[in-house]
Amino acid sequence: MATEGSLLSRDGKPSPSYDVTSRRFRLAVIMSLLNTVYRSVFRRTSTFALSIVLGVVLFERAFDQGADLLFERLNQGKMWKHIKHNYEE
Repeated sequence: MATEGSLLSRDGKPSPSYDVTSRRFRLAVIMSLLNTVYRSVFRRTSTFALSIVLGVVLFERAFDQGADLLFERLNQGKMWKHIKHNYEE
């Protein structure tokens, strides 16, 4: 007999509710991934703190590089490294 969360229907065939494109299947995959993240990162305080520190460092590097790229794009042709060939011999 099939239950609510069973992969088989009452007649023993695969349940259509667990089709790969179904919302129920996607929800099950997301919950599985969240459970894995919880068990590996958030369960212990030390790994949680380490993940926060690592996230902050990576965010700071990405933000800094993005800001530098934006600044150089907005000031293209105005910075010394762009015009110094005009003044050097």
